[in-house]
Amino acid sequence: VRIMSWIIFAVFLMIDLITVLICGFAYGKKDSYQEGMLFGVHVPQDALEDPKVRELTGRFSKGWKLLQTVGLLAGAAVCFLNFVSFTAFLILWCVWLFGYMAGLYYMIYHTHRRMYRVKMERGWIREDSARIVRIDTDVSAMADQMPISWKWHLPALILLVGSGTTAFFAGDSTDAGTGFSSGIFSADRTGFYVIYLVGVIEVLSLLAFHFWVGRRPNAVYSQNSEINFAVNMLTKRAWTRGLVISVLLASAATAYLSVRLAMSDWFSDVNFFLYILCQMLTAGALLMPVILMRKRRGEILAADAQPLQVDDDEYWKNGWYSNPYDSRLFVQDRMSDMNFTMNMARPAAKAICTATAVLTALVVIFAAVVLIRFETAEVSFVREGDLIEISAAGYKCEFALSDVKSAELFDQMPDD
Repeated sequence: VRIMSWIIFAVFLMIDLITVLICGFAYGKKDSYQEGMLFGVHVPQDALEDPKVRELTGRFSKGWKLLQTVGLLAGAAVCFLNFVSFTAFLILWCVWLFGYMAGLYYMIYHTHRRMYRVKMERGWIREDSARIVRIDTDVSAMADQMPISWKWHLPALILLVGSGTTAFFAGDSTDAGTGFSSGIFSADRTGFYVIYLVGVIEVLSLLAFHFWVGRRPNAVYSQNSEINFAVNMLTKRAWTRGLVISVLLASAATAYLSVRLAMSDWFSDVNFFLYILCQMLTAGALLMPVILMRKRRGEILAADAQPLQVDDDEYWKNGWYSNPYDSRLFVQDRMSDMNFTMNMARPAAKAICTATAVLTALVVIFAAVVLIRFETAEVSFVREGDLIEISAAGYKCEFALSDVKSAELFDQMPDD
């Protein structure tokens, strides 16, 4: 078995494990009473003793444990298909991911809607706070002190630009051992251009997200401005700190692989593994500060003697946010404070969701077609006079018979 198959197995198994653990951490405690809510619905604390609520929490707890266990075991089992057929593995892995996420969101949103119906039946509604928008002007005046400065991204941007410039001009050589044989605009550089372009888009997207986090309106949690300031600063610093570290790691991964591609026409399995590892660390670096922040945030709000009573569940009753009175497009997700969601009452949100769904479907279909074509490709061998042409699945090699110095017969083809 080739080392690449083991690398793919290890990478996807790690992705499955991280996915299940993060989802469990983000959504698994919805049956606990937190910040005046249960399953994302504002209810009084004594609602936990209601028979319907106890039934709901019990069913969610059992279903959630079953989903996590089956999801992890099924994801691990699918990874073994990589040793049989990579195309079948990737298709079934996408099916597994879609099935797991569908089960997760069904449990979250279905339970949320049932909890909302119980709330309406019991009359647990605060009419006086349903449509009030609260602003803490004292906190707003200190908004610039909360996030980490975007200037901490500059070293990563310099690294990205410097490595790209070096890699772009390094291969302009006719020596196959030191660079690309056809100059800086040759087709041989396709791998470098793709990797570098993906890296640039990734870094600029994270930088743009940093600006957005820093400028987004502050949330009001309490009648005490000091608590509002502490929670908002804690939240924004956690996100921006994670973004700075993520950008640095993403730039380092792109710089490393770009330079490696400039030194040779392709990259080894080890280089590919290191690149994937850096990308996984990039995601971990973004989430870890946010995960650590949640505990501290909960402690501050739990100790608040003047909590702000809010009842805006009407806009979350379907599981997603839809508020025609709110001009914001992105808001913090009610189901997980690690996420941001869109205001589905805005036309732009519907357009973005539709475009994303269509684009995702097209990418998956395109990738499946390409992989099937490669796995089922037949090698074509054509001789026209002195010219030999060998082609398969979009690749082609041509050479003159007179250029052949020697030939050797193998019983079987090498793994690569």
